[in-house]
Amino acid sequence: MVVARQQTLVQLTDELAALLDARAARTGRSRSALIREAITQYLRDDLEAAIDAAIVEGYTRIPQEPDPCVVTMDDVMPLPKGLLAERICRLRGDRMVEVCRALAVATGCA
Repeated sequence: MVVARQQTLVQLTDELAALLDARAARTGRSRSALIREAITQYLRDDLEAAIDAAIVEGYTRIPQEPDPCVVTMDDVMPLPKGLLAERICRLRGDRMVEVCRALAVATGCA
C-alpha cells in the first residue's frame, strides 16, 4: 500500500545529522524513516499526555461515587437484627456465592 507523503525540508546541525546517519546505517533504515518514526512517537506521547490529563480532570471535576452495593470482608462484625430493617441493595448471585465462600473461610465454617 502506497501512502501519500509530503516532502518537508528540515535543517539539522552537523552533529545531529551525523548521529542520524550513524543510526540509519546501524539500523538499515533511511533518514526519512527515522525522522518519521521520531515525530510519530513525539506526537503520540503528546496525545497520550493530553488524554491522561483529560481523564484526571474528569475524575477531579466529577469524583467517582462509591458503589453502594459493595461488601468488604475486612470489617465483618455481628449486628443486632433490628438494625437490618432496610435493604439498600442486593448482590448478584455470583457475587453472593463469593461472599458466602469468604465468610466460610473467615469463620472456619465450611
